[in-house]
Amino acid sequence: MIRVGKKHNSFDITAFMLAFIVTLLLAIQPTTSDIVGCEELRKIEQEIPDIAYWTNLRDAYAKVMTTEYSTIDWQLSSKNNSDELLTGLLVPFEVKMIDEKGRGVYATQFIAKGSPIWIPKYQAVFEHDEQEDFEDFLSMVTWKQACDLLQWCYGYEDDDDDDDENYEEDDNEEEVTNVGVACVLDEGSLFNHGEEEANVGYFLSWELDDMIALRDIQAGEELIQDYDTFDESIDWFERLVDKAWVDDSENSEHSYRKEL
Repeated sequence: MIRVGKKHNSFDITAFMLAFIVTLLLAIQPTTSDIVGCEELRKIEQEIPDIAYWTNLRDAYAKVMTTEYSTIDWQLSSKNNSDELLTGLLVPFEVKMIDEKGRGVYATQFIAKGSPIWIPKYQAVFEHDEQEDFEDFLSMVTWKQACDLLQWCYGYEDDDDDDDENYEEDDNEEEVTNVGVACVLDEGSLFNHGEEEANVGYFLSWELDDMIALRDIQAGEELIQDYDTFDESIDWFERLVDKAWVDDSENSEHSYRKEL
């Protein structure tokens, strides 16, 4: 009985220390060198972002990029007195936690095929040469938020800059150097990945920025997208992700972003 009791106390101390360490990390205002160990977050229940969470991310982006270069229409929260939960989602939804999967976005009403789902109202963009700005952005949020961002953000091909003097494409027309990083600073970041299961996406190509329903979606269904239809690779971003998150999957190049 005494041995059982000691074992139980040891387990409690270990759990307490883990919770204490994670709590400290959550409060850290990180530099990019601090953004490591994000996999520890898989051991605790993930929080569902609220208006304060999104506001902090948008404020950080607006401060780094300034109004001249920001791609979101956002005033700093000190100047924004609205209590409305602003979002780019155009349909009734809720965010839920699911065991073994994490956070996800679910329809609360029937959505007909072809209906607009989401617009890039809060899609924060960093161009291919703005690594320093992206790192400054990460340093202005908490460690937990930085870990989230390195799950949610993705490399994208900026087709609008085809005439940019810095835009280059190799002879095989496969490797595009003008790939930037985009971060969706609303619940659109919480759409989980699926291929055959995807029920929302972009119609035909990136020429349409709005996301639509690819089929009828019933109330209670999760909104799923196929990351492979838009995710590009950019070396400096992938290095930050690899440093922060441990990818345990041998089957997926980007499994760290499949469970949110």
